[in-house]
Amino acid sequence: MIGHRGASGYRPEHTLASYRLAAEQGADYVEPDLVSTRDGVLVARHENEIGGTTDVAQHPEFAGRRATKVVDGVRITGWFTEDFTLAELKTLRAKERIPQIRPANAAYDGQFEVPTFQEVLDLRKQLSKELGREIGVYPETKHPSYFRAIGLPLEPPLVQALTRNGLNRPNAPVFVQSFETGNLRALDRELKVPLVQLLGAPDDHPAGDPRVYRDLAAPAGLASIARYADGVGPSKDYDVPRNADGSSGTPTSFVADAHAAGLQVHPYTFRRENTFLPLELRSSPDPAGIGDLEAEIRRFVSIGVDGFFTDDPDIGVAARRTTLAVIGDTPYGDVEVGAVHIAGSDDDRAPWFGDRRDAAGQPRPETPQERALREHEVATRQANNLAWIDRIFAEARRSRAAGVAIALQADMWDPSAGDLSGFDAYKERLAKRAHAFGKPVLLLNGDSHVYTSEQPLAGVPNVSRITVNGSTTCPHEYLRLSIDPRSPAVFAHERVPLPSTAQLCGA
Repeated sequence: MIGHRGASGYRPEHTLASYRLAAEQGADYVEPDLVSTRDGVLVARHENEIGGTTDVAQHPEFAGRRATKVVDGVRITGWFTEDFTLAELKTLRAKERIPQIRPANAAYDGQFEVPTFQEVLDLRKQLSKELGREIGVYPETKHPSYFRAIGLPLEPPLVQALTRNGLNRPNAPVFVQSFETGNLRALDRELKVPLVQLLGAPDDHPAGDPRVYRDLAAPAGLASIARYADGVGPSKDYDVPRNADGSSGTPTSFVADAHAAGLQVHPYTFRRENTFLPLELRSSPDPAGIGDLEAEIRRFVSIGVDGFFTDDPDIGVAARRTTLAVIGDTPYGDVEVGAVHIAGSDDDRAPWFGDRRDAAGQPRPETPQERALREHEVATRQANNLAWIDRIFAEARRSRAAGVAIALQADMWDPSAGDLSGFDAYKERLAKRAHAFGKPVLLLNGDSHVYTSEQPLAGVPNVSRITVNGSTTCPHEYLRLSIDPRSPAVFAHERVPLPSTAQLCGA
């Protein structure tokens, strides 16, 4: 989870206060957009035009710096970072960019400086110590072709800063992003950290590239991106487009296409205000009203994105907290139970296990053809079941599940069942996947006519198994299962007698 410009839903963007709050709320990375000063220092601003994000207009000494420029083909009038030295920028103070949508943020206007990239890196290091977890940095190079053309290239000071701070190395908590393709190709030769190709409006051109972003988002374009980058940062519409009325459309194949190219997918930007949300998640017609951002993030997580940019990291934390893992065909609200049907030696639903008799009505042995059919069916079902178990745990890891519950239709541990060797493959696969998962795994056997609570797999203490006593034996009861993802154990249960126990089973 990337704190977009920090926690910009709660503090003026691109301030140390915003970055700090993002990390404290749970962001894994903070995102500074980088532009250059006149003396070549990288500072964090969303754009090089700073009239909307600082109080520069209130400084009469800088009135003469107001200018009109063309930046990446767009004519803009205002004040620009490249016309100020760092010392001059440090006399300015940040202000809320969209006070009409975030009036509460305007209360912080005038309190915070424009930070340098080095100050952001220093804060990252400090926060990692304070919070006891690694906080990453996710810088974006803003208008790199423009800055290169005016003699202030962004790439050299970026590479130098990351190297100087020990962050230009594999596995460093860093991603570097850009809307341009050329500078990412150049950075790929100098940086050892992952690079992310941002995707703008479908019909816009990346600076210096004849293609439009729509071309880059197609499978062939994604394959070309994979030659120099490790991920893509699409606007949300690439993943879930909006209908004409503003409601969410049907998810596209973009995530699957990007994954097929070997790319991570980090869409932008998730914001809680109604004006940024799809129609069905807005709380009212008020553009500044707070809608259901958590539901929107959950939807994107469910279609497989690998990360996301949000102005509201606290809501992002809640959205990616999975109640229970899983996957399956029996959904109960936020809980899904994956049912695995295990083919045993007495599967009377298969025709070859029926009562075989000859023409005289006498029992007959299984024919070679029947045996071949049975063995083929059992082998196929076993392969499908093992694949299903793999899928359950893969989804559990991807969704950061608190636990996994699997319903098993089999008496895999019932001594009265005779030869249990046919279940060995399932036990081995469950043991391997559960051990790697490391969090609580509950195996559920229903209607087994005996109550059992045990840890059935040697060496895998995070796996437990419970069975439910069937109604044909005493006592008549059911199990009440409690699920609390905040608890280390996740699962708890209690035996609850049915009224028929007293009536039919006596004391």
